[in-house]
Amino acid sequence: MTQPSLLADVQRRDRPWRRVRETSRAAYAGGRERFKGRKANVLRWLAAYYNARQRCPTSAELADWSCNTTDTIGPQLGMSDLAVILEVRRGLSDLAAVRVVEAYGKRKCHITGRLSLTWRVRPR
Repeated sequence: MTQPSLLADVQRRDRPWRRVRETSRAAYAGGRERFKGRKANVLRWLAAYYNARQRCPTSAELADWSCNTTDTIGPQLGMSDLAVILEVRRGLSDLAAVRVVEAYGKRKCHITGRLSLTWRVRPR
């Protein structure tokens, strides 16, 4: 009697890139036209982050990414790192209240190192 190899499960497999669902695109398109200010910015950053990295971000990861890739927030406006994170969190909270985004799950944040909620555009 032979035992199956346990090393087959240990080998890393690269995950294929996922496509953005049509329902998420529809929710993003509807919100993009309706929202102004903080809500619009955070929704745009959330969609751009997912398209670039193919994973749902935590609020700290989204704030860090938005500071490094856009000119609309952060040091250009004289905001501290904490103020940027709070701005993103308020935007996520506002968008969750109108059911455009949702908490997707929990994982360890790459910025803070703590267990945090991840966010995604809610399917319609």
